Amino acid sequence: MTQATIYAFIHFTNLDSCTNPSTMPDAIAYTLRMPENGSYYYRAQSVKIDPNIYRWKRAPEDFCRDTSTTTMYTSQFLGIQYFIDLSIIQYSTNISQDPSSIFMNHFGCPAHYYDTFQSEFGFFIPILFSLTFMMTFMLNVGYIVEERRNKAKEYLRIFGLRTWLNNLVWITRSMCIYIVLSSILTGFSVLVLSSSNATSTSVGKAVFNYAHWTLIWTILFVYSIQLSSFSIFFGQFFSRREVCALLGHNGAGKTTITFILVGMLEATSGCVILQDLDHRIHIQQTRKMIGFCPQYDPYNRRLIWTIIQKMKDAGKCVILTTHFLEEADILSDRIAIMSHGQLQASGTPDFLKKQTEYEYRLFIDKQDVCNTENVAQFIRQHVQTVVLERETSSELVFGIKRGATQNIGRLIRGLDEQCQQLAINGYGLSMTTIEEVFLRFIITDVP
Repeated sequence: MTQATIYAFIHFTNLDSCTNPSTMPDAIAYTLRMPENGSYYYRAQSVKIDPNIYRWKRAPEDFCRDTSTTTMYTSQFLGIQYFIDLSIIQYSTNISQDPSSIFMNHFGCPAHYYDTFQSEFGFFIPILFSLTFMMTFMLNVGYIVEERRNKAKEYLRIFGLRTWLNNLVWITRSMCIYIVLSSILTGFSVLVLSSSNATSTSVGKAVFNYAHWTLIWTILFVYSIQLSSFSIFFGQFFSRREVCALLGHNGAGKTTITFILVGMLEATSGCVILQDLDHRIHIQQTRKMIGFCPQYDPYNRRLIWTIIQKMKDAGKCVILTTHFLEEADILSDRIAIMSHGQLQASGTPDFLKKQTEYEYRLFIDKQDVCNTENVAQFIRQHVQTVVLERETSSELVFGIKRGATQNIGRLIRGLDEQCQQLAINGYGLSMTTIEEVFLRFIITDVP
């Protein structure tokens, strides 16, 4: 015995009084109940198109010739309903109907846009835009970090270049590149390409079919401004490798800190964490990560500088203890000042210098007949926030407070023009040095 395949259960709702074809009602009502797990079950979710597809990827008209739902008309719900209707007609009229004599014909499809880029390379478009801008962003950040490493910004400040103006130069430089990239991407976005595999009713088009090129370019231009500004901000905090100088007077604790780091002394409190390893527990592992050079010959200082720079470029962190403050200023990305075993200050050289009262110092080489009051009055005409710090028989030293950078250039031009009238032989201008910062924190800490 073989089991017959059950396609559906039929429930007629208005045939209770029907005994023969003559008593058949004009309208016959029935309900189809199909096995839920059967292969002929009508699954509406398989026919319904995802809105994200016809809104962003394919036009609704593009689904007109789709034959994926044909089985619903032949063997699924509508197909079964069709053959039931044929059986009812044959029973009522006694006229046999041939199913093969009835055909389904397509009404035709309207013309629609077939996006070559969107259909074939839609996944690559956002990746292309991101890579184009990110590569330039990474290059800009690299240049800014390199500028910090070379301390070029601090040298430029000596000549009166303000920080915001330097940042504006970087933004302008990157925007010149971004404008070219935005124009190229806009051109590719509106470029019309014909499709080789499109139907006869499809029309070849570009990535953006209806957006005007000015709108696309404006959006990319605004995004470029944001990305350029963020690269300046991001470059100030990006520090994967650095040299940290540990400064302090004799007995401040520099050597003790160093010995604790290499495991030669045990800390009375606190701990050292290297690569998530506690120095007290994993001393053997942490020692493999550390190199130690107790002292070096002053004649080899230049060679040591080169070695330190190469180690930094290789991604190493270097802790430098030295009594040469100008050496720490040149080599270090970060400086820590100790006194009596305690940390007094820590930060970048530029940050520490900003903690002092004066930003610049002006040195005047005066002649014997020079009038100090006349020189001070002349300088105050250009820079009001100037203070005479000290005076000797041959030199005057003025401190220029912060906030007067924009007037430095005018002061220098005035001194060049009035040297003979003021009875001065020459002048020199220097920024605040690490030595002044060091003395400030050390003197403050003295009981």
